[in-house]
Amino acid sequence: MEIVADGCDEFDVLLLDVPEARIPTLQIVREATGWSIAEAREKIAHTPVLLVEATRKSRADELRRRLAEAGANAEVRASG
Repeated sequence: MEIVADGCDEFDVLLLDVPEARIPTLQIVREATGWSIAEAREKIAHTPVLLVEATRKSRADELRRRLAEAGANAEVRASG
């Protein structure tokens, strides 16, 4: 699902759900956020969680796509 406001140029990525096989999602989250493995593990255990805030649309869409490929459910929202 994608929520976009007209004229918005900054977007947030919200992780909504993580599959049972969490390792691929954990790796993507760590790459995107720079969180430690412990911090990332803790955050994805308590979804929904804001992963990236006020980023470009292309980066937000790419992150959402990669998470979906790993079986996770993420949402791109207009920042603000």
